[in-house]
Amino acid sequence: MSSRKILLPGGAGLVGQNLVAQLKRQGYSNLVVLDKHRSNLEILRQMHPDIVAEYVDLADRGDWEKHLAGAEAVVMLQAQIGGNDFTQFQRNNIDSTRHVLNAMKANSVPIWCISAPRWSNQLPMTGTPTLRKNRSAWRSKAVFPTSCCALR
Repeated sequence: MSSRKILLPGGAGLVGQNLVAQLKRQGYSNLVVLDKHRSNLEILRQMHPDIVAEYVDLADRGDWEKHLAGAEAVVMLQAQIGGNDFTQFQRNNIDSTRHVLNAMKANSVPIWCISAPRWSNQLPMTGTPTLRKNRSAWRSKAVFPTSCCALR
């Protein structure tokens, strides 16, 4: 059983719930899921009452940042895949990612992984010059001294 703390923002969705089950099968027990979908969180809590599953909106800084203390890995799964409201898209993808990455940097989290669709070339660029400018900076060791990996 590994006591290494792994944080899964957006981990109450389909991919996250399956990843939680897989990590537990591999012996990880210190798992923290942060999500804003109450019904998904409730299912996750019923299936895995031994993990931390907390309702938070990562687009807002807040008390959730305390969970980064002592984390050894973060697997970022939060995302809004569709929708017509760019403001909500920015909030749920760009702002939330920025807040999580800043909290990771402040807590010196050594390992991080971002789900591939987040950096797809399909992201709307109209009205988001900072996304194009910062996309490579967010993955840069100069800004975030961490490494991206796949958990095995």
